[in-house]
Amino acid sequence: MVNAEGLRLAIHEATEPVHPPDLLHFGFDLTTNDDVWLLWNRMNQDGITMQGEPTRHMGSLVFWCRDPAGYLVEVRAVGHHARNPET
Repeated sequence: MVNAEGLRLAIHEATEPVHPPDLLHFGFDLTTNDDVWLLWNRMNQDGITMQGEPTRHMGSLVFWCRDPAGYLVEVRAVGHHARNPET
């Protein structure tokens, strides 16, 4: 996959797990704090390994979880409504 700025993401199947540095993670941006809470609740109910509840981080509501392979995933509210509400 390639975006308009030229960021290229290639995903390949591996025969053995790869162990990346601890800070390496995937991130997804959502529009509102409500979107973050809705996704967190759904993923938590579905048994995803969550790294705590959504919290404020660098001015946005964010949560972290682990994908099925154990990689860290960040989900953050970044839209124009994301920074105003405290929830």
